[in-house]
Amino acid sequence: MRRILDHSVAFYGSCALLWLNVLDVLVTKDVLERGGTEINPIMRGLVETDWIWLPKVGLPVVLILLIRRMQNPPDWLDSVMVTVVVFYALVVFNNLFGLKGLSLILNV
Repeated sequence: MRRILDHSVAFYGSCALLWLNVLDVLVTKDVLERGGTEINPIMRGLVETDWIWLPKVGLPVVLILLIRRMQNPPDWLDSVMVTVVVFYALVVFNNLFGLKGLSLILNV
């Protein structure tokens, strides 16, 4: 239990990443239904199928399990996880603004 508490930022960050991915899929599908476009070329082919859920949920779950099993996580892991979560949250919030016809950061 101590190792999770020592790197709780990475663990809870990976959990936040899971929920951000779920929210991203739901919001992106709504944006696409309203005439928006997917700007990520890697996800463009998957976003219109149910296969989108595999990487969007599967990868964060694998990350959660890996972090829980680490005996000695690297010191930089918490910093990287915070950076990734903040960036991804900005992407999701940008998509939410896109639903309202506004653009916060990126072109949706």
